[in-house]
Amino acid sequence: MRHAGKRTGRTVAIGLLVAMLMASVFGASLLALPHAGSPTSAAASHGTNLVGASPRPAVSHPGATTATITALNTAATYQLIPFVLEVQITTNAPSVADNASVWLTVVDNTTGTFCAGISGNLTTETGGTFINISLNPVSLGNAKTNCPLIESDPVILNATVLVVDNTTGTPSAATDWTTQITSLIFAPLTASLVTPTGSVGAGNVSLMAIYAAQYLTSVRILVYSAPGSSTVVFNASLQWVNSITPTVGTWYAGTAGTYPYTLTVVTSYQTLSHSGNITVLSAGGGTVYSNSSTWKNSSIFPGVSGAVSGTILLVVGLILGMIVALAVGRSLMRPAAAAPAQAWQGTPAAGANTCSVCGKSFATPEELKDHAKSEHGMS
Repeated sequence: MRHAGKRTGRTVAIGLLVAMLMASVFGASLLALPHAGSPTSAAASHGTNLVGASPRPAVSHPGATTATITALNTAATYQLIPFVLEVQITTNAPSVADNASVWLTVVDNTTGTFCAGISGNLTTETGGTFINISLNPVSLGNAKTNCPLIESDPVILNATVLVVDNTTGTPSAATDWTTQITSLIFAPLTASLVTPTGSVGAGNVSLMAIYAAQYLTSVRILVYSAPGSSTVVFNASLQWVNSITPTVGTWYAGTAGTYPYTLTVVTSYQTLSHSGNITVLSAGGGTVYSNSSTWKNSSIFPGVSGAVSGTILLVVGLILGMIVALAVGRSLMRPAAAAPAQAWQGTPAAGANTCSVCGKSFATPEELKDHAKSEHGMS
């Protein structure tokens, strides 16, 4: 029965050892230093197994293996990641390299929800083994999915170590590391004014800011009356209503000039200010471009097409031609000859110097001759 009990104990120990070795396949970023000196700042990436010092031959040592775990540094109340937590593991084995598994859990301190776990295996060394546990977006994995409020709630960091005696196979757990509570900051604080982006015209001016911040207290803009002046002409909050609805401040700038501004973002962990100038131009804004065009009619008659103008000229030409033709024709017409005298009619004696064509009388033969030539074309 005693032999069976020993075999059973060894079987359980071996099973625990195999389980810890399997856990190393899924371990996160932990790096064990190969010496017992001061810790290093190097950290392995998420999913890398812990690497300990070079294995040493197992040497029997009396008593059960005991272990302690100590944090050598402390996260700030608001801790910007990436952050490296330095941890030391100490065992009671003076000359035995034992296997150890380390787990770091991250839990939402407000809701108690498990956010992430970082784990890995290593080999302990005489005098204590130093481990760097890296908290970064990769090692935290799905922490934001598991804990939707992780960017606004503090979290609990807690580490546990399990050491297995290589000689006896006896496991020993140590959980005496003091729990730390911190609020993780996933990105640096940034802020800028995006509206207006350039010069604006006098009148209503819209102002809008963008920022990246956690644990936000306020986002406020102050606009001053002139460079170097402390007189505030506009003071408003530009904090967004929610993540998709920005707040737009409306400032009435009635006078052209240069107006300095200060955009200040206040959070629980930091205050950031961004300054610049807003240039206001005279009424109507900046340069105004007016589109204009000049139309020129190619026809001699304004507003009338060339075809219509040609038709009008043709009609006018015809009318003028007819008038000229009538005038010329009339001047060429000769009066009809007088009807010959009938037999029963006597022939009156022609008066002296009388035109035989039209019957006009003249005082002298010369006047008759000139009349016959000019009026009747007679020589």
